[in-house]
Amino acid sequence: RLIDLIDVVSMEKLKRSIDGKDPVAKRGIFVDPFVDDHYRDAGAAQTAAVFEGSCQLAIDPTLYSASLSAPVLLDWTEEVVIRQELATECVLVNPYQNFTPLPISLAITPSTDFWTETSTAFLSPQTQRFGSGNTSRTTVSTRVVDHREELVEFLRQIPVAFTVKGFGVGETLASLTFDGVDVTPAGPLVGD
Repeated sequence: RLIDLIDVVSMEKLKRSIDGKDPVAKRGIFVDPFVDDHYRDAGAAQTAAVFEGSCQLAIDPTLYSASLSAPVLLDWTEEVVIRQELATECVLVNPYQNFTPLPISLAITPSTDFWTETSTAFLSPQTQRFGSGNTSRTTVSTRVVDHREELVEFLRQIPVAFTVKGFGVGETLASLTFDGVDVTPAGPLVGD
């Protein structure tokens, strides 16, 4: 075993010595191990994907997103799992003795607006995700090259609706502004 170990160490030293003396690029020719996009020409359009030692046609997926106004659930049936019917409790209805009327409520639709902007230089990551089943390897690796969160300079324009509630009888809406812009509807709006 000792002789075998010395032989393996000698072979490894010989390989490292050869790799150090003979670089990847030689006389204008280089060998691409197909590990990542390091040896690819970023100035030319690429139609192949390189990952995990394979080079294959790239997959350019088209992803669709549905804009939903409310959460969507699968069909379900409510089922009671645990029940405690003998529990009682005492709650103060107005613990702070506050009798001031509630302020007017304002709702904006949509209340939030999220979107994703994606910039792709090479199609290797998408192809690796969709096409990794083409190989018989079971190696899994995750490599984060870049991750950024930036504030956008300008928001995209979308229509916004608003609903105002809580006016008393005879109260009049004097003005309504959104981000400093006057959006007061035409005509006198009087609460009923």
